[in-house]
Amino acid sequence: VLAVTLQREELQQVKEERDDTRKILASQEETNQLQRQALEQQLFEQTFNSLLALTLEEKARLSQKPIVENREQSSPLFNAARFSLDLLSKCRDGENPIIERNSGIINLASQSHFYVNSIAHLSSLLNNSKADDFVKISLRQLLDSILDDETLACCCWYITNQRLNKRELGKFSHLLSDHALAERLETFQDPCEGFKCVADSKV
Repeated sequence: VLAVTLQREELQQVKEERDDTRKILASQEETNQLQRQALEQQLFEQTFNSLLALTLEEKARLSQKPIVENREQSSPLFNAARFSLDLLSKCRDGENPIIERNSGIINLASQSHFYVNSIAHLSSLLNNSKADDFVKISLRQLLDSILDDETLACCCWYITNQRLNKRELGKFSHLLSDHALAERLETFQDPCEGFKCVADSKV
């Protein structure tokens, strides 16, 4: 009887030790998961902030007004936006500026190419991130703060240009997935080619 009792106590002790081990392993796994999430968020924020800094530098460069013969000229960003609006106006009038003789205007509108692509990359990073909502909202506000009318005009022409050339929108689809931003872009669009339908479709 004593042997049986001792055996039961040993089995109970083994069971308790096994349960303790399981709890420790579960706790370690939870800790590891939290550490992975924290690292991923840190890497995301570093990547976003680095790209944002480059984007702001490029915007500052494009916003500089050159001096020619002691006269201040329009900035490259202003010119790119102005010619983007000219091209979008041609679209509204039923023209296809890609097949017309507008290469000079298109080249001037393309001065913002790197800047506009950086905007799209930032938007793509935000949409694909698994960061917590508070962080994403804060970073979205930072991005929105640089999306002035000149920037939006350039973005709108770039999107239209992609569509006229029958290219996929790629990362630019993330700009249109933000319905608030899509509505702002609509002020520059060709009314026959609404952006809302693009925002609601799988690109």
